[in-house]
Amino acid sequence: MKNGLLLIKDAVTSLRHRLGFVFTVITTMGITLGAFLCIATLNYLLLVKPLSYPEQQNMFVAEHKLLDPDKRPRANAFTYPGLVYLYENQSYFDNATIIAYKQNVISSIPSQPTVNTGAVTPEFTGMFDMNMHMGRSFSETEALNNYNPVTVISYQTWQGLFGSDPEILSKTLMLAGIKYRIIGVAAKDFKEPQLLKTGHETEVWLPWDFNSFEDAQRQYWGNVSDALFFVGAIKPNTDMKLAEQQLSALVDSRWQQEGIATGWSIEIALVALKDVIMGDSSVMAILLLGGVTGLVLISCVNLLNLFMSRTVERQTVLSIHAAIGAKKSDLFKLMFAESGVLLGISTVIALVIASLGFMLLGHYLNEVLPRANELSLSLFTFVIAVVSALSLALFFAKVGISIVNYKKLKEGLQSSGKGTGVQVSKRKRKLLIISQVGLVTSLVLANITLFQLAIETIYKDKGFNVENKAQLSVKAMTSEPLSKDASVAVMRALRDRLEAQPQIASVSQAKSPVNPFSTWAMKDVENNARLTPLGKKVDQNYFAMIEQTLVAGRLFDSSDIQSGAQVMIVNEAFAEMYGGSQDVIGKRFTRGSTPIEVVGVVKPIFLPSGDTNTARVYMPESQSSYYLMVQFKAEQLMSRAQIASIVSAVDSRFTVFNFDMLSELHTKMLFGDITAALTSGLLTVLILFLAAIGLYGTLSYNLQLRKLEIGTRRAIGAKKKDLYTLMIGDTSQPVFVGLALGSLGIFILWLTTEVNSMISFDSMTIGMLLLSVLMIILISLFACCYPLKRLLDSPIIYKLKGE
Repeated sequence: MKNGLLLIKDAVTSLRHRLGFVFTVITTMGITLGAFLCIATLNYLLLVKPLSYPEQQNMFVAEHKLLDPDKRPRANAFTYPGLVYLYENQSYFDNATIIAYKQNVISSIPSQPTVNTGAVTPEFTGMFDMNMHMGRSFSETEALNNYNPVTVISYQTWQGLFGSDPEILSKTLMLAGIKYRIIGVAAKDFKEPQLLKTGHETEVWLPWDFNSFEDAQRQYWGNVSDALFFVGAIKPNTDMKLAEQQLSALVDSRWQQEGIATGWSIEIALVALKDVIMGDSSVMAILLLGGVTGLVLISCVNLLNLFMSRTVERQTVLSIHAAIGAKKSDLFKLMFAESGVLLGISTVIALVIASLGFMLLGHYLNEVLPRANELSLSLFTFVIAVVSALSLALFFAKVGISIVNYKKLKEGLQSSGKGTGVQVSKRKRKLLIISQVGLVTSLVLANITLFQLAIETIYKDKGFNVENKAQLSVKAMTSEPLSKDASVAVMRALRDRLEAQPQIASVSQAKSPVNPFSTWAMKDVENNARLTPLGKKVDQNYFAMIEQTLVAGRLFDSSDIQSGAQVMIVNEAFAEMYGGSQDVIGKRFTRGSTPIEVVGVVKPIFLPSGDTNTARVYMPESQSSYYLMVQFKAEQLMSRAQIASIVSAVDSRFTVFNFDMLSELHTKMLFGDITAALTSGLLTVLILFLAAIGLYGTLSYNLQLRKLEIGTRRAIGAKKKDLYTLMIGDTSQPVFVGLALGSLGIFILWLTTEVNSMISFDSMTIGMLLLSVLMIILISLFACCYPLKRLLDSPIIYKLKGE
């Protein structure tokens, strides 16, 4: 113990005289290790750490798949009555809950905020360990068909909307004309299952009876909704395949009784809750881990040269130790103490950087990475930090001692310290260059591939225009739904009032193109073939407003909307299924029983969540719809408050439910791709920067070892051009070997993964890849030529002296 402390003290004393070396090591390893710890912890959280629910290992989500006559899945979402039927009649789960997500407006608060609501059965609170900050959670008094108007609010809602009111349990809130008594506030650390989408946070919880589905929807077996979920804790020793078969038979037999679609069927699939929550985020996490691991490797290879140079620099000190009897193992301890001190300081910095990374990931990527808000310094983080620091300290010390020739080192003092007891062999120097260039090449090409994939999505032609346009939805704050005629009158008056505003160019009664499309079950009248395109209802102004191009036929007119005409417009992807744009005009399809005629074909649109080959259809929207799109004149946007005042002036029972600019919504949809582009771009720049530092250090050291050779060649008449040619020739071999190995590794990765089908090798892609290779070659040339220039500019006598 005492000897160890003395070694650390000597190491600190020695390092105080080499602050530049210390700064380079601790900043390089502190930053890269910090990034590594952050992403390693993220991977542990997503891939290894169990969910924080009591029965998480037995919890499954039941997926409701709608199969066409060919047994191909056409939708993966529950019907309302099918979900309730499964909940009431299943026998394979010890505990089960059903959930319906929605948004609603709290009309009892002056600002009338729109909040996320979740209607659940009482089992939810126990299954998901919903602890309470105050009050109680749901119980059997809130079971199905009890209609007890109570609510539980989230801790954040209690703080944000109710100012942490200590008397909150004596308060009520109003949703859709119904007054709910607040019975509890969920605990601050409650982690709800992110089933609807990553980052979703429910603000108000309601009993299942008060979900937002209307009576007609609760009875109809033909509509599906992706906001409905079934989660259950499976009984022990259950045969999963048998359970899926019998649950499928249970729901399908009841669905068939409704005669919704002949030949179609229902299949229930059980998916582990963790797999549903994680989605495909594990792929992103592993890619991030690969990226930061590459940074750590590059940093290690770069620092190898510094540590070897440090060993050469300390040759005299090592010679003294060897002369007074120190063994090679004692010299190793000296080096390990020094590298240990440096890595220890680096680890402290790394833990601070990792903590900052957790905060950034939780704040900015909460809607991309599931469980990102659970990230924090943990035992796993500390263990990985200590193991990494010790491993790297041992590695650097081992490399340092490997270049020591112990026998010649002891003779160093007798030759005035100019012996060759410490020197890096030519073979090791070449391997160092090959590994540096190979790592840099593979990581740069991998990041360029990810960057190109993200950029393709970001800048791909949308097929519609979102500039100066907003989507608006309103809601009637009444306990009972308004009649259709009353809704039509209000919406017509609202449209007229909005169109009269000087800032507004036009209004369309339709959901925006960035709103999700619905899956429609349709049938070809001619041959009874069934199909499930994505559908949306729009009015006569929709296509002109978003600038979606007409290809053939006609668009809707006002008479189609007023009469509710049974006509539809399809996109080119749909038309191609029937011979093209001209051939599909006039064809008839049914959605239910009434034939619907195709009257027009439009260009396809592209959304980040889909592709241009998706078949889409459009039908006339009802004049009672509460959804509008508003196009503003250039630089004349209006605020939500201004729109809200217009809505309340038309009818005081109505309020603004949602008001968002389409450009902001579309950018939000691209958030994952924007993040990927920024991350891969920054990583590429950082990798090239580290490569420049590392290669410069390695080649500069290589040049120092050849000072005498270069001086001799200059003394006998060698020209500078010849020396540049000689050094570039010697350097080019390991550089090009590294380029070849790195490129080969990425090429194999492209061939063996799905990347080859995702990336298009157009001129832009090829140009970016070639530019990356050129950058690496230029960095290598600079690292070779710049120190040589400095050497050649010095007097020959210094080179002959080896100074």
